Amino acid sequence: MTSGWTRIPLEGASAGTVDVDVLVDGTRLTTCSATVPTVPGDGDGVEE
Repeated sequence: MTSGWTRIPLEGASAGTVDVDVLVDGTRLTTCSATVPTVPGDGDGVEE
């Protein structure tokens, strides 16, 4: 498996957990959960 980060567009997604399909050569290996961090200044009133 390749290492590193893959940037996934998350338009419309709120902070929390989302399901992400892991694809290799177009074949889905698994579906895992990814934590979406709350971005400071996104208007949700939460600061960390």
